[in-house]
Amino acid sequence: MKAYAVSGDISYLDAAKLSGYTFLYNMQHKPAEEGVHDKYYGGFARYVTITDDWSQPMNVEDLYDFIGLKMLAETYDTDNKTKYETMMSDAAGFLRSGFEDLYLHFDPKPNG
Repeated sequence: MKAYAVSGDISYLDAAKLSGYTFLYNMQHKPAEEGVHDKYYGGFARYVTITDDWSQPMNVEDLYDFIGLKMLAETYDTDNKTKYETMMSDAAGFLRSGFEDLYLHFDPKPNG
């Protein structure tokens, strides 16, 4: 979004929307819709491997995702503000115990 703000090149904004709105939304919701939901972590993962292994560890740099989503919701893609807010709320709920215990590396244990 910074590149878009500096250059005015819409392709940068489109890329931010694609990664924020389309990709993240699908990572959070599509697995459950397709019946491949991770039963322990609610579908939250940094990535899923080709062998269907879910990587759930979260690092402090993952918090930067919230900044990008907030910028999209409030400035660059206000038509989808509600979806961005829902994604941020879902992610914050997942990370809550890591936030509360001030972890720099959060590796949640299975709870399902």
